[in-house]
Parts: sequence; C-alpha cells; structure tokens
Amino acid sequence: MIGHKIKIFLALLIITSLVSGCSNVVEVADANTSKCIGEKASLYVKDGCPFCEKQKEMFGENVKYLNIIDCSLDPQKCINTNIVKVPSWFINEEIHEGFYTLKELKTIIDC
Repeated sequence: MIGHKIKIFLALLIITSLVSGCSNVVEVADANTSKCIGEKASLYVKDGCPFCEKQKEMFGENVKYLNIIDCSLDPQKCINTNIVKVPSWFINEEIHEGFYTLKELKTIIDC
C-alpha cells in the first residue's frame, strides 16, 4: 500500500515539474523594443559568459539593434565605464549588473 502511494506521489511530482517547466518561456524582444533599448542603453558582455549569451538571445534576430560592448575585445571601454561584472547594462549614467528580463528592461528604460 505504501509503495503504491509513493509511486502516485512521484508521478504527480514529475507531472508538476514538467508543467511548471513550460511556464519558463522567455519573451523575445520585437524590433521596436530592441531599437528603443539600443538607443537608450548599452549592454556590456564578455566572451564565455553564459548569462551574457542568454541576455543577447532574449533579443533574437533583433540583437543587431543593441549597443553591445564586448569587454573581451575592448577592455578599456569597460574600465572607463567602471564595469566589473557582466552582463551589465549602462542606463541613464547608472550601471545595472546582472541578467534582466525584457519586462525589467522596458520598465527601467521606459521603452
């Protein structure tokens, strides 16, 4: 009897995990939002940074509209802006460290 209850519990746990995992769909920025963010902010990244890649992937093909500074290629720009962690966003003369969702960026940047 106890074995049967454990099997049911495990099955429910697996189903719950699968269903909740589906809600983690990342919103992809459209062209207008990407252009707005690109005009008002700079994204600082570095080669080999998985969160930097995730941040850029959030824009899909519209990543081309962003102002991206790669600290691997141009370390002096990062030093001049006081960037110590990547990814970082430079918005309104302020550094915002870490990964930001599209919703968070739109709120901070007013896009």
